[in-house]
Amino acid sequence: MGDWPAVAKAIRQRMDAKAVTQKELADKSGISTATLREMVREDATRERSAATLRKVSGALDLPEGYLLAVARHEPLPEVLEQPSRTPVPGGVADELRAIRAILERIEARLSE
Repeated sequence: MGDWPAVAKAIRQRMDAKAVTQKELADKSGISTATLREMVREDATRERSAATLRKVSGALDLPEGYLLAVARHEPLPEVLEQPSRTPVPGGVADELRAIRAILERIEARLSE
């Protein structure tokens, strides 16, 4: 059994750092938005396959086994950061996170 809340937290943190929405991540990883939405919930308990975790890791520019290692409480592979985009001032970054949260709620309602 994996630590799925820890996986959810790791995904959310990386999404924030990469400034991607659930829809963008789902599209890039090749999984459904509904599956990703379940994965990032704080109370996530559903077991996910290693293949799904690899897809999401790759789409987040993380080493292939990163999320699986998080789930299993194993040592985490080194994350080599790619050059980042132009830095966003703190206040703007907070506003962008708030806007992404609103968009994700809208996307969730539209997919119901």
